[in-house]
Parts: sequence; C-alpha cells; structure tokens
Amino acid sequence: MTVKGSEPVNRSEFAGVWDQAAFSIVRLQEADALSGSDHLRALRSLVVTDQLGYPGIRSWFDGKVVHGLSTGERTAYVAYVRGQPVASAILKRGRDTKLCNLRVREEWQGLDLGRILFSLMVLEVRGIATQLHFSLPESLWETKRPFFEAFGFTSAHQARRQYRHGDPELVCSQEFSRVLRSVVQILSNLATTDPSQTHLDPPSLLMSIKPAYWDQIAAGKKTFEFRKRFSNRSMGVRALLYASRPVCSLVGEVKLQEMISGDPHQVWNRCAQGAGVEQGDFEIYVRSAREVRAIQLTDVRPFGRPVPIARLAELLGCTLRPPQSFCHLHKHNCEAWLAAASLARLLQYCTPGLTRA
Repeated sequence: MTVKGSEPVNRSEFAGVWDQAAFSIVRLQEADALSGSDHLRALRSLVVTDQLGYPGIRSWFDGKVVHGLSTGERTAYVAYVRGQPVASAILKRGRDTKLCNLRVREEWQGLDLGRILFSLMVLEVRGIATQLHFSLPESLWETKRPFFEAFGFTSAHQARRQYRHGDPELVCSQEFSRVLRSVVQILSNLATTDPSQTHLDPPSLLMSIKPAYWDQIAAGKKTFEFRKRFSNRSMGVRALLYASRPVCSLVGEVKLQEMISGDPHQVWNRCAQGAGVEQGDFEIYVRSAREVRAIQLTDVRPFGRPVPIARLAELLGCTLRPPQSFCHLHKHNCEAWLAAASLARLLQYCTPGLTRA
C-alpha cells in the first residue's frame, strides 16, 4: 500500500476546494471496468505512479484490479478537485479484506483525504469483513506510523512477498471491530476541529424538525424557527437538522443567526412573514406559554441526498437516538452523533451507493 497525504499544510491555500461543485469522490462500479471509463483511467493514472517502487504495478492494475472491479470482488475510489484526480483507494473485499492502495497526490496533501478514503474503505466492508490487512514498505511504516495507529493498526511484521530491494515489505492486520471503533473516533474528531482550520465548519447543535417545516426552510419560505425554550448562547453557531418521521434523516444545516424573544403576540407580529406556518398553527404550538423564541435561520445548506439515520447507525455500528427538540453535539457521550454528522456531510461529496454493503 502507498499512503501519502497525512502531513499538515497551509489549508488557506485551498479555499473553495470543499465546495461540492469543486470536490467529489467517485466509487467505481462494474460498468467502469467493463467500459474503460474516464474514472478507471483516472484511477490508473494515480496508481501506476508507483511504477518505480513497484515494478509490477501496471500488470497488477490491468489484470487483477480491473477484473476484480468487473466482478465486484474489488472496490475503488477516485477523489477529484476541480475535475482533476487527486487521490485513489482500492480494496479487495472479503472476510479478510485487503486494503490494496491509498494514494494522495503530493500537492493535495494535508486535507484529510487519506483519513477520509481510509475510513470509507473500512465502512465499505461493514457486515462483510472480520479482519483487515495491508502490506507496505518498512520505510513507509516508520514515517506514517501515527496515521496507521490512529486506525488501530499498532504493529507490523515481515511479509512473505517482498517488492522492493533494501526496503522490506511489512504486513499490518487488525480485527474489523477495532478498526471501526477507530473510524468512529476519527470522524468525531473531524467534526470537532477548529472551523478556521478545516473544511468541515462543524455544527454545534443537532435540531429535530418536522419534515414539512424543513421543506419550507429549504425553499426559503421559513426563516424563523419557533421554540418555547432555547438559549441565546447558541446563536451564531451552525445546526445540523434532523427531519423527524416519516423522513428520519439528516437533511441539511443552517446557521442560527439571532433570537427574538417575547410574548407570543409580539413575536408573531415581528416574525410572521418568515414563519412558514399559519397563525392558527403557531397559536396551537405556543398554547398558554407566556414567552416564545423565534430563531432566525440563515445560510441554509440542504443536503443533496438526505441521509437516513438508520443507515448511518448501521455503517458506524452505533445507536443514534434523535433529540425531541435539540442537543449539543459537543457534550459528553455525543461521539456517535459527531461521527454521524461528519459522515453525512462526507456522503454529500460521494457518488450514490459509495458505502453500500
């Protein structure tokens, strides 16, 4: 395996990279292998860069990788930035899954692409694999050891097959359950990184909302969300939105701009134009409350593909119970939701079905 891309760089150089129009991850399908698609050619161009280190890599790709993709035995990914292929990953599926390739072009290192693709490879084989393994040169193990240890691979031993003269090939193995726990932690960490230093601009709150209201928010017709209880300290942060039954999915994000508080009559008079509900429905909600809060919603970012929380829970191997109203994601014991938030966002950049079992 070739692993590059874990060294930090000046992220300010990559402004706009994480716009969905600029960045995408494609999961290659059987049709790509059979037709020799542009995605297959992009994958090959990234993989065979290691021809000097691995003299047989062209033959391996043209024979085993292409055939494995055509039969579903292997899965591959290509990450693109502004239409240019920048990273690749290949795995061989099975109970003892082999992670065959992970590569990030040097000029695009430092954007977490290595961790993202490695995590997607692990999630790809949930329900299939019991063990994960890969081989790599000893020099790579020594220089990138923290990267592998973050995923639970703590030791390496000499491989039977050697590829490079003077650089012994090593093998790393670990139980799938251990690696999956590490993936959850890594995704959680991505969701808590300082937004000035990362593409994720992490949400601080998870809010439940009725599907009909979300439709109004996404359409720009509902710019205020009414709550009987809410803290002004949460203003200025981003919120991840969960659409309740029957949708039961994470559907997008908003910024909580400011809050207007007062008696129901005052609040309605100030916010009716962006209420997104009829006055009668508003009055039923507030009932006999003496005070109500209107939260102004701005910078609405609907997910192109809503993500069912049942699917997220399945992929991450955890339980996700949505709050009745809202919860703070950075509180203790919210690791699973933080990981789900990162994964839901990541899947917006990916072709459909990328993490199917």
